[in-house]
Amino acid sequence: MVISWIALGCIAAEDAGPTSFSRAPKEPAEAVVPTASTQRDGPWGESSFPDRQTVAALMPHLPAQASSVAIKPRRLLVFTPASDRAHAAVGAYGAAALWLMGQSNRIYQTTVVSDPEMLREEALKAFDAVVLNNTFGDGFGTGAEGEKRAAALLEFVRNGKGLAGIHGAVVVPNNDQPPDDPVESQYRLMLGCAFEKPACMAEAPLLKVEDPLNPICAAFHGNGRFALPFKDEIVQLKAPYSRHLLRVLVSAEMDTVPHQGSRADHDYPLVWIKPFDQGRVFFFALGHSPATFNDPVMLRVLQDGIQYVLGDLPANDTPE
Repeated sequence: MVISWIALGCIAAEDAGPTSFSRAPKEPAEAVVPTASTQRDGPWGESSFPDRQTVAALMPHLPAQASSVAIKPRRLLVFTPASDRAHAAVGAYGAAALWLMGQSNRIYQTTVVSDPEMLREEALKAFDAVVLNNTFGDGFGTGAEGEKRAAALLEFVRNGKGLAGIHGAVVVPNNDQPPDDPVESQYRLMLGCAFEKPACMAEAPLLKVEDPLNPICAAFHGNGRFALPFKDEIVQLKAPYSRHLLRVLVSAEMDTVPHQGSRADHDYPLVWIKPFDQGRVFFFALGHSPATFNDPVMLRVLQDGIQYVLGDLPANDTPE
């Protein structure tokens, strides 16, 4: 059952005409600000859109243009489950930002859903990449159906497509237990980790830009440090996390926050990328706070990471 946010990209495509793909910044199409006349029932009979206040709050912070020209028209599926009440509000806000970036910079068309049925193998064929937007644990559903969807997503990425994860997506299915089947084990390897616990809520933490020349870090303009101008949650990861499996782009300088977690190595990655067979994975571990999506630097990192998983922005993803 779809609870909220149905197929915004489809509405944009229907109301705004064909999407163009250009490097030059453009004004977003009128359909960006949904009105009563553009709200249509989605395929499951429900629809919900960002209101004008949300759109107005986000628009000034969006990247002015794409970092790379789309090689071909791209379709992005943003899965934002409504079952996780702790992240539902920020998930909806983040989904609005992702949709607006694709719309305003003409780099992808976005479909935003909360129904895990869209993670079926047949449904995924329509998309170039999937964003797990603050999913949490059993967002795919439980039992055999949840495992089938996770397996379909694994094959989707293995076969050359892209996956982006935001914040709560680090909590994998059956997160508190060791993986007890091949799908769970491979899913964790695809993300590069599982969630151990929140390390802290950090007030304006200092970020270490570990790969400042990587195109996904272009928003930092070559600087090796960045003071996050808002409070956000720093997560602590557990196995299979290893820098031998992924490339860390940004991490938290934990000696600048009062509660430093419990990792002996003080390793708290926040942004990373990795190849997965023929596909690409980008993870953005910030995003507990809506302020993440009002920050132009963070939005640029997200946009560039999504262009990487779509296959339009080449980046060095060699694990360390």
